[in-house]
Amino acid sequence: MLAACGSPTTPTPPPSVNPPPANSAPVIQGVTTSVTTRTEVDTDVAVTVAVTDAETAVDALTYIWTASAGTITGTGRTVTWRLAKGAATTPQNVTISVVVTEPYQALENIVLVTRQHRVEAAAAPFLVHDSVAEAGAVAMKFLNNFANNNVSPEVCVADFADTCAGKEQERLDIVRVRSGRLVERSTLTLASVSINGARTAGTVKVACRFESLVTKKLDAGDPFQPGDRVYAEGECTMEVVYSAGAWKLCSSSISSAGEFPLAAGHTAAEPGRRVTVARAVIGYR
Repeated sequence: MLAACGSPTTPTPPPSVNPPPANSAPVIQGVTTSVTTRTEVDTDVAVTVAVTDAETAVDALTYIWTASAGTITGTGRTVTWRLAKGAATTPQNVTISVVVTEPYQALENIVLVTRQHRVEAAAAPFLVHDSVAEAGAVAMKFLNNFANNNVSPEVCVADFADTCAGKEQERLDIVRVRSGRLVERSTLTLASVSINGARTAGTVKVACRFESLVTKKLDAGDPFQPGDRVYAEGECTMEVVYSAGAWKLCSSSISSAGEFPLAAGHTAAEPGRRVTVARAVIGYR
C-alpha cells in the first residue's frame, strides 16, 4: 500500500535535436534567350537561367519552366522553346519564366522539418511572327477593303507604313476611284509571299480581277461613260516592310500581259504598264 503511494515518475525529456546549418535561397542573376527582339514560328530558341546557391550545386536545384505561348522541351538550367506554325495567333509577345526551388531542413518547435526555397524570374519578352502568313494577310486585307466601296480610303490604307510614300499615293488613287467607279466584283487569290533573309521586307503576289461600273466621268479626259463596265485583271503585287513590330504595306501595283483595263469600245491608255491597283480600276491616267 505504501509503495503504491510513492512520488510520481518524472517525464523523460525529448532527445536533443541539433539545428541544421542555415540555408540561403538561390539567387537568379538573369534569364536570357538566344533571340533579342523577335523570332519566327517553327524556330528553336535556347533559354538559359544564370543562378548561384551557397549550399547546393546549381545542377542539383529544380527548374520549372513556363511560357506564355509555345512549348518548352528539356530540363535544367537551359531549355529549348518553340512555337509551332498555327499554334497561336501572331504576332504576339512571348514571355518565358523559370521557378528555381531548393529543399532544405529547418528546426521548428524542436522538430526537424523540410522546407523549400522558391525564387523566380523571367526573360525579356520577344515577338514571335509567322511573317509569311502575316504579310499575306495584310495584303489580302487591303485588297478586300479596296473592293468594298463602303470602306473609306483612310481605312483602306491603315495598314500602310507611314514611312512609305506609297501610302499617300494609294489613298489619293482610292479617293478618285470612289468618286466615279463602283467596284461590283472582285476575285483575289493569294499566289506567293517572299520575305528577305533579314526579315525586313518582302513581296506578296495575288492573282486579281476587279470589275467596276463607271458612275460618272472623273474629268474631261475620262474616256469612259456612265454605265460602262471596266475591268482590271492581272497580278497584284504588294510590297511589304517590317515596321514597329508588325508587317506593313508599302506600295501596290498591278501588271498584265495584255491591255487593261477594258471597256466596250475603249482601249487601255497604258497597256502592260504597272500602276497602283486603284489607278488600274480608274482605267486611265
